[in-house]
Formats: sequence, structure tokens, C-alpha cells
Amino acid sequence: DYITRVNGTSGSAKELGEMLCAKSQTQVTIHRPSTYAVHVSKGEGMTLNHTARGKTLYIAGLSGGLLQELREQAPEIGQGHRILSVSGKDLSCRDMIKELKGSNLKIDMLSAPVV
Repeated sequence: DYITRVNGTSGSAKELGEMLCAKSQTQVTIHRPSTYAVHVSKGEGMTLNHTARGKTLYIAGLSGGLLQELREQAPEIGQGHRILSVSGKDLSCRDMIKELKGSNLKIDMLSAPVV
């Protein structure tokens, strides 16, 4: 789960943490991420980022036929969401990128708040 607002105000994780510590009573808004399984013919058309030790791929952009396929299955998926696995396999980020070059893929995605 993600805290997205404190006392009606959004901000970076650091800013939200400071707001939580500043007052004895606060109101928080929590966003529960959703997961989606989508099936695509090819994984081409994604701009992805990841860290060396990361477990997920960050979707920095979508284009072409892939964007259309995703919009038909899960219109809420887009930039800022994450790929958890490809074809049901628990892979490193580098291996997920290699797997996305195949065809007839099942991609498990996480919809998290974009900050």
C-alpha cells in the first residue's frame, strides 16, 4: 500500500513523512495497488527502466500495437506502472527484458500511484 496524501496534500515520500511527523493527528489517503495479467502478441513498444538490484520493470512509455493491446485489456495500465513477471516466470529484470522479445506473452503488471 502507498500513502499518497497527508491532510489532503500530496508530495514526495520524504515530504509526506515529514508531514506525518509534524502533527499528532493526521489524515492519510492510502492507495492499494492493483495487479493485472495481460496477454500480448509481442512485448515490443515498451520503454522500460530498472535498477541493478530491482525485482520489477518500470514502464516509462508505451507505443504502437502494444499500447492498443494493453488498452483493450486493461485501460488503466500505462506509464509509471510496473512489470512483475513475464510468462509466469520469476526472472531478473534483465531476463524479463529478454523474455519480452518473444511472442504470445502473459505479463503480470502492478498499477501503483505515479509520484
